[in-house]
Amino acid sequence: MTPTRNSDSYAYGLIIDSDTFFTGGAAQKSYMFQVGGDRTVSNAATGDSNDAVIKLTSNNYAANDSNFILRGYNGTVNNRSGGTLGRLEGALIGAQNKSGATVPTLMGVTIVTENYGTSATLLGGIDLYVRNEAAVATTEFGIRITNDNRSTASAVDAAIILANEATNTGFTYGIDMNGVEIATADIRLSGGGTIGNATILIPVRASGSYAYGVKIDSDTFFTGGAAEKSYMFQVGGDRTVSNAATGDSNDAIIKASSSNYAANDSNFILRGYNGTVNNRSGGTLGRLEGALIGAQNKSGATVPTLMGVTIVTENYGTSATLLGGIDLYVRNEAAVATTEFGIRITNDNRSTASAVDAAIILANEATNTGFTYGIDMNGVEIATADIRLSGGAMIFTGSAANGDAVYAEVGSKDATGSIYLTTAGALYVQVANAGAAADWYKVTTTDAD
Repeated sequence: MTPTRNSDSYAYGLIIDSDTFFTGGAAQKSYMFQVGGDRTVSNAATGDSNDAVIKLTSNNYAANDSNFILRGYNGTVNNRSGGTLGRLEGALIGAQNKSGATVPTLMGVTIVTENYGTSATLLGGIDLYVRNEAAVATTEFGIRITNDNRSTASAVDAAIILANEATNTGFTYGIDMNGVEIATADIRLSGGGTIGNATILIPVRASGSYAYGVKIDSDTFFTGGAAEKSYMFQVGGDRTVSNAATGDSNDAIIKASSSNYAANDSNFILRGYNGTVNNRSGGTLGRLEGALIGAQNKSGATVPTLMGVTIVTENYGTSATLLGGIDLYVRNEAAVATTEFGIRITNDNRSTASAVDAAIILANEATNTGFTYGIDMNGVEIATADIRLSGGAMIFTGSAANGDAVYAEVGSKDATGSIYLTTAGALYVQVANAGAAADWYKVTTTDAD
């Protein structure tokens, strides 16, 4: 056929149009235009062969204006006023690999957009519009992807896969929602949690003894070798020169906040951070740490106050039993280490080599009465001495009744300059280290001042 266009606004090379065809009734299918053909067993193809039931092709050589549109397929079905249907679809496209048949690649539709000329404004694969100018439907969407595996009931690897040919640089954004109006949240997760603008996660707890709002878990990530650093979760951001802040402003890389309103029992614990790293049986490491926290004021930068960590514990309700800043436990259930401690404070000044004012400073706000004790070791087991001073002398406490008893208790671990405070109020000072009871003098006075 070689149709010639007429002069009408709408012209068709071939028209099939009938109002007397779609008259089928109960359980009857009606197809206005049917094309079919089978490749039989005796006609197996090889090489670069392919079949298609319908092949469309059109080439433009004319210099049309920018209003002109060329389409390979243009089809619309309409449900007119008064009409009722169970479902209305623009197209149904299917590919079925029947039982006993074999095909390595099975696709419902493959869409290829190719440009070798000029496409200055838009280039895309699918441009989808959803237009509802009537009552809002119960469920509305742009694209719905349904895993319809039934007999196998298996999981599809992914609802959406992004891929790129090796020589290009992929996608600027995996998904770009910038500037679009979102009524509730940008993304709703499978458990009901949501991701909103500014990447706000609103998880919904799943059932189980342990539940996680967001979980990142992989045994294939920590595989770095020599001189390689691996960080499972990285958050970073800089304040640039042009964005200087004023007034009551502050930044934080991670901000954590949780409020309890429930009347829980006394077993319940609320924590801002809960993290543990484990070295399992057979594992070897150079160092194992629960956390590394640092604050660095770089060369040429200025800050009046520099702290590694600030911890604030505040109570405006009832905290009847314990209220503290840091509660530290050190638990060694294996061989004793060469050096063990609860807190170590190291002056790590190197280029300046200056003395830090104090290893520990106690302070209090002016309206309170400070601390009942500066340091409280009452009732704790001490193996050697309560305090060892920088020169090696020690401070002991005990119930020794005289100098001989003092020497008998601490003589194997004492040092000249040490002092011993008895529970009876006596004071002994070590004046020598000759390995005898005479090393210890009792401090006495005749003046009860």
